[in-house]
Amino acid sequence: MTKKIPNYIHPHNLEWCGILPPSIKRTDIVLGLYYNVLCPQERDAEARHKFYAWISDMNPSATFPLKNEELFLCSPSTCKGIANKAFYGQLANMLLKLLNQGITFDLALEKTLEYLENEISSIYIKMGEIFRQRENLEQLTSLKTRYQMLADSFEGCGNDPKKALSYVIRKYENVKNDKEKLEALLVGSIEKGRGQKLRELDYWNHRKKPLIKMIQETIDSYPNAPFFLALHEVTPESLGDLQEAMGDKNLHWLSFNNISGKETTILTPFDEILIGESGSHTATIGLSPELEVKNTSIEYLPNCSGTPRTILGVEVRNAKTGGNFAIFSAHTDYLVQDDLYSKTSETIQIFIKRFTRNGALPFVFGGDLNAFEGMLGAQYLDTLKSQIPLSNTIDYREGKFYSPKEIINATFIGHHRDDYKMAFDEHGNVQPNALDHIFLSLEKILGFRKAGVYDKLGSLVDPVKEPVKFKKYLQERNTTSDHFMNGVLFVSP
Repeated sequence: MTKKIPNYIHPHNLEWCGILPPSIKRTDIVLGLYYNVLCPQERDAEARHKFYAWISDMNPSATFPLKNEELFLCSPSTCKGIANKAFYGQLANMLLKLLNQGITFDLALEKTLEYLENEISSIYIKMGEIFRQRENLEQLTSLKTRYQMLADSFEGCGNDPKKALSYVIRKYENVKNDKEKLEALLVGSIEKGRGQKLRELDYWNHRKKPLIKMIQETIDSYPNAPFFLALHEVTPESLGDLQEAMGDKNLHWLSFNNISGKETTILTPFDEILIGESGSHTATIGLSPELEVKNTSIEYLPNCSGTPRTILGVEVRNAKTGGNFAIFSAHTDYLVQDDLYSKTSETIQIFIKRFTRNGALPFVFGGDLNAFEGMLGAQYLDTLKSQIPLSNTIDYREGKFYSPKEIINATFIGHHRDDYKMAFDEHGNVQPNALDHIFLSLEKILGFRKAGVYDKLGSLVDPVKEPVKFKKYLQERNTTSDHFMNGVLFVSP
């Protein structure tokens, strides 16, 4: 029996109309694009690879391999998370070994946790002591803080393994009765925990050309429509690339550094005032010249991962129609624990209610909401939309919707070294998920999704003209981001 796809992943009134949305030349419409473009991964890739190799040796007495200039490149999220990811890999390795011996999942998990507590946790504590000593000796604040983060992370894994592993264990428990998915998740965790090298095809410098071309082609399909780009995981570096490549569009860029809270500027790690701001995610929206900014506001969202998350609100006036509306872009935390979903919903509801004057100002809201299947993602969205003004919105997928069939039920694919990457079914369709969403209180014309599949030369592959090639490179995960681009066309006030 085919498993029913939840309504929050595939709305019951979604009307699939084709692969690519039609070009429309109306002057009273606005194009909205929401896209998690995936931050450049290569910045600290070599440093992370050396770091993982050192952890995997499980020998604290071995010389720590990173020089100061290499550690400088490691972001706060890397410093806070590298111990956990290595720990995840060791959990997965032992768990998979025991499962392959025919032991039941629950017993295998119990034995694996005992092994980590009795055999591995003390090594992590010793590694934490090494970083604590370096923290105490270091005079340079930017390095001292990184050593502090590393010490806290390793000591946290060593002193309370069950707490450190609680997030990943929940993922395993959600699929423990699906052997294929569980094994894929475990193998992915093992590879991530060993610091599997990043493919060159996944470097930002390789992805950015087809990514920008896809955005530009989409914009050019609606020559008379004002538009906005609500982008996530844009770093100061990638923002500069986007601004340069799209210079002919004369966009007004609103971008705020998630760590400093200030307007985004390009910095080197050595110029940082706040740790990690040179490579931080930003809250970024690009506006076409017709959309005149009247008001802006930004709010920090709850997070459990330690990585700052925000919602950005912008009120604009459409010079073509004279009407005002608001644009909201959010990127919420991925580490679902400590009542994260409830706290996030409340913060977003209060922010939007205040900004729109209790819904008097029409709006479009979207972003990477990290609504996970099997982790109460559907209930999270129900809660989010339970109060005015979000209760008066429609989903961008309701009614006319355009998308390649392979991704119609997925907003996220994941790249090769991700332990959480999505699987494919026998037809080449991406495993159903809905991390990204768009809701609007305006009249919707159509919604769509694009994959950004490209070949080995970096050229976009047209899913209509080259369907076989499209499916091939999609399954090879040659995509401009680990997320897909979502868009909506709506009537402007």
